[in-house]
Amino acid sequence: MVDVMIIGLGGTGGAALEILARMPDVGDIVVCDAKDQAKKIATAVSGANHLGFYPRVTFERVDLMDTERAAAVIAAAAPVVILNCTALMPWYGRKLLDLPAELEAAMKSSGVAAWLPTHVCIAQKVMLAVRQSRVSTRVINLSFPDAVNAILHRQDLGPVMGAGNADLLIPNLQREVARQVKGHERDVQVLLVAHHALTGLQSTDTPESMPYHIQVLHKGKDVTDDVSIGDLLYRASQDRLPGTLMDLLVASSLVKNAMAILRDSHLLTFAPGPGGLIGGYSVKISRDSVEVNLPDGITMQEAIALNERAQVRDGISEILKGGTVVLTEKAWRGMKEATGYDMKAFHPEDACRRAKELIELFHGLRSKYGMKGYEV
Repeated sequence: MVDVMIIGLGGTGGAALEILARMPDVGDIVVCDAKDQAKKIATAVSGANHLGFYPRVTFERVDLMDTERAAAVIAAAAPVVILNCTALMPWYGRKLLDLPAELEAAMKSSGVAAWLPTHVCIAQKVMLAVRQSRVSTRVINLSFPDAVNAILHRQDLGPVMGAGNADLLIPNLQREVARQVKGHERDVQVLLVAHHALTGLQSTDTPESMPYHIQVLHKGKDVTDDVSIGDLLYRASQDRLPGTLMDLLVASSLVKNAMAILRDSHLLTFAPGPGGLIGGYSVKISRDSVEVNLPDGITMQEAIALNERAQVRDGISEILKGGTVVLTEKAWRGMKEATGYDMKAFHPEDACRRAKELIELFHGLRSKYGMKGYEV
């Protein structure tokens, strides 16, 4: 039996492989990608060898549009955990388009929602292959899990949880809280209900404009009221590198969740999209379950409603029972003004057609306006 299968060896998938290759308690790793990744795998294995680790990594060429082939590879490997690191286009690509100021403002107002089909299409293909394989495995989806996991669960295709997004704020919060209480970050526990939108927190935001619920413990004692949570969250949301420069950080969140499953550690942590919920939650991860672990002062019903309100900041008005995504008026108008693309809503079954159109649109904009570099 394979311990981990990584599907998609791009920036974050490659970083995840580099980390897993250096984990002494990880067994066989299978990497799947549509392109030959021999050099990237050899580099990861050689780097691990330098540090005294000798991972067993094999490669399978898989085009996820060929569901039968993908399902056969998954069935043969029977991995304990699958890490979906696939992307039809980079999530940060639209932010690097060198658009005129007016178009850039309109594009920004469209949020993630306008590009959501590119995330749904490929994640859906992964989950269809898993279902066809009949393998009992746990899929951790990295493709915008705050929304995609909920969309796929409404089609009975849901991953067990996601990684990254608001989880990337937690270590910064722990360090800053530890500094304020004059303790150590390992003794700080952050219990959080929050959507991906929180990573775009602005200094002018209020709990009404950017809803979240948080509880902070130091050595088991509630210190939430003793620290400046709003300021700490804002600083944590700003204190990160852009685009691909975050690959290692995102991969660390992903591997953390995978190792909690492999080790059956009952790890208390944070994950987006657990069990198909919208947004992210503090959770307890074991080999057989991912259980929501709410902060004090909020019920499950209230937490769900909070994340449904928060998703509006990403341009999502609602995700209907059958998985249809309805964009906010602002997101729809922004995308239409910036690009001419008209999409008020889409169903998961239509995601790949929409994704193809959006990718062609992106390439057209890139050819016309060019790309700008990162501001580091």
